[in-house]
Amino acid sequence: MIKRAALNEVALVRLGHHFRTSVKTDPTGNVRVLQMKDVSPDGDVRWDGLTQVVELKDKTFVKKGDIVFAHRGSRNYSALVDREVQNVLASGNLFVIRILDTGVMAEYLNWYLNQEPAQVFFEQHREGSYIPMLRGEWLKALNVPIPSLEIQKQVVGLNKIRKSEKALEKLLSEKKDLLVQSVVYKKIGLNTGRHNGKK
Repeated sequence: MIKRAALNEVALVRLGHHFRTSVKTDPTGNVRVLQMKDVSPDGDVRWDGLTQVVELKDKTFVKKGDIVFAHRGSRNYSALVDREVQNVLASGNLFVIRILDTGVMAEYLNWYLNQEPAQVFFEQHREGSYIPMLRGEWLKALNVPIPSLEIQKQVVGLNKIRKSEKALEKLLSEKKDLLVQSVVYKKIGLNTGRHNGKK
């Protein structure tokens, strides 16, 4: 029988740093801020685009193995901090989830947070109509199935394979679109360059 536990039984959940105003860039700053805009719904983090700010008193930086969770908007999704990072602070539109139970893999938990059962739970408990929001108490209450570490590894492996397949399928589809466009344009006497029609 697969064990189940509330998220806050296996992980620490905390809100990111609250900025009183919008995050302002300071090129001389030594702290980078990870915001919701830096996390894609596909679970990828655009590390190169993080905003630099001056040093803050808040030292609760994210680290490898943490999960950041977007709690605002019509869909709540998460991403894994999959690398060593220095002086990176999550903003207040993200929850930071840090696993405490050695029987739970960060990659597995991140995968589960983005799956339909979890997404249905979040949808049922989001509040607000203009900008829906999921409160931390509901995130902490999420019931998570926790299989053996071996099965968790298998799930993570299969997910990585499927993600790679999707990326290849997308690339192939884009190339097919370009090929069809090229053929059609030639048939009707159009150039394929972006500046078609301009001298």
